[in-house]
Amino acid sequence: MRSRAAGLPHACVETSAMLRALIDLKPRDVPLRVALRNTAAVVLPLAIGVATGHVAAGLAVCSGALNTMFSDQPGPYRARLQRMLMAALTAGLAALLGIWVGHTTPALVLAGLLLGLGGGLLVALGPVAARVGLTSMILLVVSADMQLPVRQAPGVAALIFAGGLLQVLLALVAWPLQRYRPERFALAELMRQLAGSARRPARRRRQRRKCSMRW
Repeated sequence: MRSRAAGLPHACVETSAMLRALIDLKPRDVPLRVALRNTAAVVLPLAIGVATGHVAAGLAVCSGALNTMFSDQPGPYRARLQRMLMAALTAGLAALLGIWVGHTTPALVLAGLLLGLGGGLLVALGPVAARVGLTSMILLVVSADMQLPVRQAPGVAALIFAGGLLQVLLALVAWPLQRYRPERFALAELMRQLAGSARRPARRRRQRRKCSMRW
């Protein structure tokens, strides 16, 4: 009985810690304004497509915006533009290739092998590039499974690329108004770290003086 009673507080502590970890509100990795504009670029084309009776076209534009969304990372606007344009172009080309080879299994296997190898090599360029390679591979498989006529491939690829361009437009709409804002934030963070590094030796000297005075 004593062992059970002693184990109850430990179990209660573990349960409360687990519940606290589940309901704890952690800081957002993505700013709210970025999440809102990414959501708008994905939802608006689909809503317009449903409202106008062109659901397939809206879904294609939505897919392009969704694939490009993962490359919308903080940084200079010029670098963000290049990164997101490459992601949009890669998504369009992956869909084009998937529709072209979707009717032939050996060609699909070869295309998947080459694109998977290329996506794996993109890991060396960072997590954002690796994520773009992964989403392009998924888009290749999905577009190949749709079994669309080959003549529709350029149109579908253009719609997916247009969705990526919409995501780029919403991400860079503030570029003329806040031209060097990311650079200023990066410099401010660098200066903050330098200031923290400069304070550490002074703190150590004060601690040494206190220790010497005690002795």
